[in-house]
Amino acid sequence: MINKKEEYEYMRVFAILAVLLIHFTYMGILQYSDTASAVQLIIYNGIKNLMLWAVPCFLMLSGTLLLDQNKEINFKKLYNKYIKRMFLVLLTFGLAFSWLELYFESRTVISLNQFVTAIINVLTGNTWAHMWYVYCLIGLYLLLPMWRIIAIKSTDTEIVYILLVMAVCEAVLRLPNIVNVNLGFYNHISSIYPFWFLMGTIWNRKLINIARKTSIMVIFISSLLLLFVTYIGTKYSIDIGILTGYNSILVIPQAIAIYSVVVREKAFEKIGGLFIKKLMIELADKSFGMYLLHMFFINFIYKVMKIDLFKLNWGEVGLIYFSIVVLSYTASMILRKCPLIGKIV
Repeated sequence: MINKKEEYEYMRVFAILAVLLIHFTYMGILQYSDTASAVQLIIYNGIKNLMLWAVPCFLMLSGTLLLDQNKEINFKKLYNKYIKRMFLVLLTFGLAFSWLELYFESRTVISLNQFVTAIINVLTGNTWAHMWYVYCLIGLYLLLPMWRIIAIKSTDTEIVYILLVMAVCEAVLRLPNIVNVNLGFYNHISSIYPFWFLMGTIWNRKLINIARKTSIMVIFISSLLLLFVTYIGTKYSIDIGILTGYNSILVIPQAIAIYSVVVREKAFEKIGGLFIKKLMIELADKSFGMYLLHMFFINFIYKVMKIDLFKLNWGEVGLIYFSIVVLSYTASMILRKCPLIGKIV
């Protein structure tokens, strides 16, 4: 028997595959939107927006694990295991990605000036865009003692109240932004990410009990609405960012419902035999490395090979996406075996 909480491993795998799909489509749109038809933009923006549940599910999973009252995390463990690892990721991968982007722009070999610029870019958060998640984790980890106090000491009513305030301030009260109206009300945690992280406490305490059929209906309706707003926003050039972000009133129920089905309901544990379970656990184990490395292959495809997403048929799109998954996993597996660097991948 595999000694892993399989529902967590399945959630990691589904989420990392969704993140890779987000970045694959987003970078294609960013690089080649001028060659796309209106229908293609709607389709690929729709695919991207349907996958937005992935990061919230990653953060809920982190919260589920790190905010567990049975898990002991002292300051030594906090800094040595969690915070130091993220800073080392920035100093290695962040620096390398920053230099690569400078190379892609100038096509000149590395120089001292480039190196200094790359360091400044890492310090100012101007490395490859997907590294924002590492900065996000550092911010959450630095205040982990506070989040744990809230998660462990709060009553059920208090934790629900805190999360409701966060959700209302970061999602509902931002809806008028669609018509360029900015309300003056806010809470002093001006980010949706602590909300997703603290949601782990809700799952630990089993405060959400959604029937599987209800969750599937929520996923279907929220996804349908995401496609609708994507169509309207793309067709009429309307800024719908507040509806297609991690603080979207559509993404919040979608992500919670997906997490409920995969983790609470354990809906996928009985699918496949031992080989599938081992494969999922292996992919989950390499998921962070896949996250770090996949943008290298995506950037290489779009910026070096000059492959235009909108000139591909669906078979070619699927093949390239599958190749990115395989290459990201393989690179993560290889680096995991390397001295020093293997400990942070």
